[in-house]
Amino acid sequence: FLKLLGQSKPDLILMDVLLGDSDGREICKDLKGDKETKDIPIILISASPDKLKNYEECGAEDVIEKPFDINHVVEKLDEFIRV
Repeated sequence: FLKLLGQSKPDLILMDVLLGDSDGREICKDLKGDKETKDIPIILISASPDKLKNYEECGAEDVIEKPFDINHVVEKLDEFIRV
C-alpha cells in the first residue's frame, strides 16, 4: 500500500481500522507525518465505535461506522473529494 502511494497520490484514503496485522490508526499517523502524504484526507471505518473515538489524534479527517448506508459513504466522499 505504502509503495503504491509513492507511485500515485490518491485524492482520498478510505481505510478500515482493523487491517489484519496492522492498525489503520497507526498507518494514518504515519501518513499524516509524511510530507508527501500529509494532505491526503483519510476517513477511517470500523464496526467498533470505540476504535473510532479520538480519531483526530491520528490525523484522520472523519470516520464512518459499520454497518453503513452507502448513500452516507458517498456523501462523506463528496465532502472531501473536489472533482
